[in-house]
Amino acid sequence: MKKLRSILIVFMTVLVFVASVGQASATGSAGLYRQYNFGIYKLDIINLHTGYAGPSAGSTVHSNVRLYASSSLTRNYHVAGYSSGANACWSIWDSVQGREWKNCHSTSSAATTALRDRLLALLDEATGNQYRNTLIIIVGIFAIYWNLTKYQLRFV
Repeated sequence: MKKLRSILIVFMTVLVFVASVGQASATGSAGLYRQYNFGIYKLDIINLHTGYAGPSAGSTVHSNVRLYASSSLTRNYHVAGYSSGANACWSIWDSVQGREWKNCHSTSSAATTALRDRLLALLDEATGNQYRNTLIIIVGIFAIYWNLTKYQLRFV
């Protein structure tokens, strides 16, 4: 019964999310798209916007995933997609720590999966592996957002 309840909560969250995802656009301001609070953490997903997204992506359409611990910004991931030849590529640049992760894949679905997994691992590590189930849901929602807007993120 507990498992069914969890599945229903995730399903309803995804339905609400998908119904509202069409409101996001790269032409809007870089305002807040979604915000999640858990424990001492706050995680913000910023609307798609154009700006500097790191050394690999340069200035392009991207989204930010910002993590705060006790109201202090600890991570600011700039998440961008771009094409390289026939490959779909992604980069995550943390402007707080000055670190970057990137990879290219033969399909956009493979790129989305790899991006989701990397973002989950980064957030899981940043929160001390304390909120994995919560982060799985949040990053899953972000992956849906990413997949539905990938044409704006210049995937092939």
